[in-house]
Amino acid sequence: MRALLMVIAIMVVSVGMAWPDPEGVTFEQVTEAGGLFPSWSPDGSKLAFVRFEGESQNIWLLDLETLTETQLTHSEQMPDRPIWSPDGQWIAYTDSVDYMQKILLVKADGSERQVLETEDGWPAAPTWYPDREHLKLAYNLLSAQGGGIYLMDLATGETQQLTSGQETEPAFSRDGKLIAYAAREPNNATALWIKDLQTDQAVKVTEVNDYMGQYAGGYGQPAFSPRGGYVAYTCMPLQPNVNIYIRNLETGEVLTLTDDSQDNQHPTWSPDGQHIAFSSRRGDGNPNIWIATIQLEYPQQEE
Repeated sequence: MRALLMVIAIMVVSVGMAWPDPEGVTFEQVTEAGGLFPSWSPDGSKLAFVRFEGESQNIWLLDLETLTETQLTHSEQMPDRPIWSPDGQWIAYTDSVDYMQKILLVKADGSERQVLETEDGWPAAPTWYPDREHLKLAYNLLSAQGGGIYLMDLATGETQQLTSGQETEPAFSRDGKLIAYAAREPNNATALWIKDLQTDQAVKVTEVNDYMGQYAGGYGQPAFSPRGGYVAYTCMPLQPNVNIYIRNLETGEVLTLTDDSQDNQHPTWSPDGQHIAFSSRRGDGNPNIWIATIQLEYPQQEE
């Protein structure tokens, strides 16, 4: 793992490189009435996503075989950032409860809802640790005492602080040994970091510029491939719109997945690592869910 982080550090200089759009990549729009923040179910059959409805929004489920949509939450507030648990039973998300943002859990069939009690502050961007048997949920916290990323054991309620700064949008590698996140730089832009949770070593894998800081932009929304080897993320580089990129963790090479004038963001991988769902304003300018089908070469999986 240390060797992997050394490779990442060495290859930071290649952040400006890009493979040409891979031959054979296809894009398919799978919602028509709006969609943001997609999350792929562990069995690959469904997407959870957010849809605006007037002055509120809710979480919906999309069956990818039939394209049937089902409303999961019925909140008058703003449910946001759904993320599917590794066992497929729960969906975590954020919403306002008694005028405070909280992290909630809802059964994937809508039959049960729980509100998690976290440290005092503003929890956001929940993500699951990759363990089907022992559920743990990470999130970033903003508070008067500071911030950072925390990991909660849902069985015991105990929390572990993984970072202690202005880190946001955590994501775990498939083996849980690495965590990626965005961190605010002095110029107000965000850079992408990857931290080895075993050695506590962190490496910045992208560089930011003053233009990004002017727009409070930069890199974010990391998502590791469930098969390893790659991390997808978003960037607002030299123009005020967002696009999606994929970094090869071994070589540092960067694939430009989207490259257009419409915002493309919130990448989530299919379980087989050959599809990425994302939200995009391409087409009519309204945000909808799209799926990119790609062909990536993966390292041989260790048993």
